Amino acid sequence: MEKRSPTSGTHPGTARESRAKQAYKRLRRLVGLVRLAVIGLALLFTVLLAVHLFVEKPDAAKLVAMQKSGTLIPGITINGIDVSGMTRAEAEETVGAKLKEAVSSINITVRHGSSLWVLTAADMAPATNLDIILDEAMLLGRTGTLLQNDREQKDIEETGRAYTAALVPDHDTLLSRLAMIGAALDTAPVEPYAEADSAAGTPTFVYIEGKDGYVLDREALFSEILALMEQQQYTATLTPELEYASPSTTVEDLKLTTQYRSEFQTSFGGSRAARNEKRVGNIQRAVTMLNGCKVEQGELFHFNAYIGPRTEKGGWPLAPGIVSGERYEDQAGGGICQVSTTLYNALLCSGASMQRGSTLDEIMAANIDGISITERRHHSWPSSYVDKGLDSTVTGTVESGKSLNFVNNTGAPVYIFAYCDQDNYTVTIYIYGAPLEEGITYKVRGEVDEELAPGEVIITEEPAWPLGYEEETVSARTGYKVTAYRDIYINGALDSTEVLYEETYNAVTGKKTVGTGDPTLPVPGASAN
Repeated sequence: MEKRSPTSGTHPGTARESRAKQAYKRLRRLVGLVRLAVIGLALLFTVLLAVHLFVEKPDAAKLVAMQKSGTLIPGITINGIDVSGMTRAEAEETVGAKLKEAVSSINITVRHGSSLWVLTAADMAPATNLDIILDEAMLLGRTGTLLQNDREQKDIEETGRAYTAALVPDHDTLLSRLAMIGAALDTAPVEPYAEADSAAGTPTFVYIEGKDGYVLDREALFSEILALMEQQQYTATLTPELEYASPSTTVEDLKLTTQYRSEFQTSFGGSRAARNEKRVGNIQRAVTMLNGCKVEQGELFHFNAYIGPRTEKGGWPLAPGIVSGERYEDQAGGGICQVSTTLYNALLCSGASMQRGSTLDEIMAANIDGISITERRHHSWPSSYVDKGLDSTVTGTVESGKSLNFVNNTGAPVYIFAYCDQDNYTVTIYIYGAPLEEGITYKVRGEVDEELAPGEVIITEEPAWPLGYEEETVSARTGYKVTAYRDIYINGALDSTEVLYEETYNAVTGKKTVGTGDPTLPVPGASAN
């Protein structure tokens, strides 16, 4: 048998020891791996638990499901009703029944002075915010993480969470009703105004102060009603807030537009006929009616319409007046042409322009400033109380006849003051309103350009009258061509002259009736023996 050296080869015991060490190492590695795996799993579990406890929240689908089919957590009350543990449907039924009772109890009174209006559910079509409240309440303690939800639920259970489900008025419905109240309550400002004092002997004004107006603040009242209903106060009496508005003008403003503009005076003392008692009575009556007349801005003054029909039955006595352009005859209201003539000249001295034939609408459309005389006619022959060409006759009625008319476009009312002085036989008329330009005054005059001789007297023979007897039926009168002028003064000095118009008074041919019969015939009108 061959012998081996101790250093050659491996002893059997040593080999076993080596394999054992290797196995141990593998085991240790395996244990290490297992330990790592366990630690990893523990860490993963810890992370997952942490996520579940501290991070994870329900998704939208879960929240919607909770709102529809969940139950309310303990501690929740709505309008004082404990709804803990109720489903949404149960809470809607319980709280909704109380809200329906509240709807029928709505009775809110709006009072202003002695007026009041009662608002009920029909006036506001109220809706409820219960759905919105339940949407929120169903999610209490459920929208956060597990720990957050737990803390919130415990807090609500201990301290409670109270909701108020209010009745909310429909904005448009209630505002529409409030607008109706406003229409009855709203009051426009009362502007100050001036009144001509017709009882005074000289032009005098009485000034009346204006008053504030007010309107209902509809939105403020809506908000007040909304606040009451949010507090579940369905019966109340409210004094609404008003928005005040002052008049647009003041008495001081009025005083600036009630100034002297002009005046004109005529006399009726020239003859006994002019001082005829009935004629003067007609003048006095017309002047009294005219005194204090106010013609508003943008208004037409119509003399015949303002004075009215002149009839004996209506209190206008018979007095001489021109008839048929040939002669004087007694007629109701005879003599008032002196009043219209005085007014006409006062208007010319107030700067009036001649716009004869124009209508009110035409003048306003053309924006012709000042006073515009739209109708004025002269007599058949000149008047003794004014320059030729400056008289103004009035006859008949509004529908038919001659009138003196003018339009006021001065920007303020025009006032007429008229006075008859029977002691001094004068008629004086003043025009007041917005003042003329500073320093400006007007004077009017009429000048004869040509005299027109009447034709030969027309003779009519009357065989029923005795030969040699005759009567003049129409007096011959000279005619005239005249020009009317207006002189313009600045601070008392003549500055310029304007031609107002030219016109003609036709000559009047005389008429006479002569007797051609037997000289023994009786004289007409003589009393029989």
